Amino acid sequence: MLTDFNLDAISILYTVVSLNVIWRLGTNWSAFWDNKVTAADRQLADATAVFLLIPIGVFFHELGHAIATWQVGGTVLEFQWRIFWGYVVSGGEFTIGQRWWMAFSGNLVSIVLGAIALPFIPRVKRQIAKYLLLSFGRVQLIYSLVLYPLISFMGQRGDWLRIYDFSARPYAQITFAIHLVLLVFLWRLNKRFEQSRHPAIMAPGSSERSPVDRSTAQYYRQMIRSALEGTTSTPLPPSNATAELEEYFQNLYIQQQQRVTELRARNAQQSAIETQKLGVFILASGLFTFGRLELADVILDNTPHPKGDVVYLTSVLKALLPIPQELDPLQNPDTVKAWIKAHQHQLQWNPKLEKFVMTPTDSESESELASEPQSASTARQSNAPESGTAHRAEHNADPTHPPEQTS
Repeated sequence: MLTDFNLDAISILYTVVSLNVIWRLGTNWSAFWDNKVTAADRQLADATAVFLLIPIGVFFHELGHAIATWQVGGTVLEFQWRIFWGYVVSGGEFTIGQRWWMAFSGNLVSIVLGAIALPFIPRVKRQIAKYLLLSFGRVQLIYSLVLYPLISFMGQRGDWLRIYDFSARPYAQITFAIHLVLLVFLWRLNKRFEQSRHPAIMAPGSSERSPVDRSTAQYYRQMIRSALEGTTSTPLPPSNATAELEEYFQNLYIQQQQRVTELRARNAQQSAIETQKLGVFILASGLFTFGRLELADVILDNTPHPKGDVVYLTSVLKALLPIPQELDPLQNPDTVKAWIKAHQHQLQWNPKLEKFVMTPTDSESESELASEPQSASTARQSNAPESGTAHRAEHNADPTHPPEQTS
């Protein structure tokens, strides 16, 4: 069971980390708020959300408990905000429903704080501010809907023991149903967050939607440009210089392939080979955005293990190919390969749309021509009229009505 000492120790440790985050923000303030969002900026934004904004959420969480106590006619005997945790001790005579509301109120505030950050994302102009709002909303909702309920039941203390006291009908039952719906929303938000960690999505002027939703090759080219910045001595061509960028990717791709071949010939360590294969994967993905269908197998063969941002480059296949929705390049690479091989003669690159389109086979064209008169006849016929509490005995002013503690 978690004790105050355990929670205080964790809070002190997190506070030390918070001070480090404040120092990092201060020393990198100008770079953090400029128009170029780097991986270091996103990491600092995540740390800011967890170690600087979450404590503010904890304060309002406890304030929610206090306001609910006053609302039902109780007295706040103790209000504790210990930066990363806290509790409110309430005195008075309460019904089961009132105790449930006092426990739920702080968590309702936490959920609202996480959700209310999201509508502001399209309203702010700075890309790092958009990312910070998304990061905070996600972390706040994960803590409120997942971590805190788990801590309550595993540590045998906390609000969710009272919230899910199913004798409090129908409040607990309704909360359970809404909780499930919010978890589905959180899962979708988390997917969006993982996609937002791509440099292309957070690039200045880019849409908030993912590259898969946009299905445009420009996003992936910008993503790969950002991934290559600082990793090569050869200057990158301008982002609007399409032909030069394709040639740039092609030259680097050949170099990476040669390095992999040389390392294998020397029986080099697998880790060194995998590092170079990562470059092959990134550059093959870049060339694929120019209509290089033959590199689809190279992308699938060199996809890194599912960790880090770069693995999402495999989504370029679904973004630019008319692959059936049920096929996932990460989960079903061999099936995707087979599909591409079976349809390679029908797949053509459309320069205007910058994606592959499916063209009918000769037999399909003949079949369509043969059925045209019948279709016309059918068309003429069809136009004819016809929505934890725990008791603290040491604060018990009245033995018959013990004080109520909400965390």
